[in-house]
Amino acid sequence: MLVRFGRSVLALGFVVLISSSAVGHSAALGNVSATSLMARTVVGAPVLPSLIAWEDFDGTNGAALAGTTTDVGAKSWTAPRCTWSLASNKAKSTSGDCPLLINAATVNLSTEVKLFRNGATAWDAGVVFDANSAATKFLTVEYTSASNGSIEIWKYTGSWVSLGSTTNLYPSGVATAPASITLRVVAAAPVSPATVGEIRVSLDGVQRLAVTLSAADQTTFKAAAQSFAGPYTYNDSSSSFDSFLAEAP
Repeated sequence: MLVRFGRSVLALGFVVLISSSAVGHSAALGNVSATSLMARTVVGAPVLPSLIAWEDFDGTNGAALAGTTTDVGAKSWTAPRCTWSLASNKAKSTSGDCPLLINAATVNLSTEVKLFRNGATAWDAGVVFDANSAATKFLTVEYTSASNGSIEIWKYTGSWVSLGSTTNLYPSGVATAPASITLRVVAAAPVSPATVGEIRVSLDGVQRLAVTLSAADQTTFKAAAQSFAGPYTYNDSSSSFDSFLAEAP
């Protein structure tokens, strides 16, 4: 267990121009008539992400996840220092510092997972990314019950260092937190708009936190060997996970 000391569309970009000056000689588009249409590709149109892996964690209760492959992408799951198994068609870990990993084969990726607190009022779970295969050097984004609900970004390279957080998600107390949330982390370098080393975190589709890695951290975590990612728990045996997605970018 790694102890933390001191811690409490436009795909093609089409533009359509419509002129209605000569209605009687035009082809109809619904209730609109047009004499001419023009389409062109806009420079800098967005690039759609490519799917790396997807997992719904459906299966027999108690079945171990390590050694199985993702439903899409055929990525093998590993659990370097803990046990992950299926519970009610979700992934659940043993207590402690506990990563479940696939080799995404890239350090520039987006990860998303649906996280269930299962009635707990104390939890700490999220995703690990830009990790090595043994998960002894990695980044995490964690959704926790601390400080009336928080999102935290950490790095680990032998000791824990906080990279940023947002707190007080639930001013009335964590008992008011939803039963489940969707956590999305974009950790592509660069992302659009281009900011090298930026990490963006969204909760249920709303961006809540963004940090930019230092040049030194980019050297450490954007190395080829740091291509592992997946669900993560920290001293949390209650939370469970569904619908894990990894994309590039």
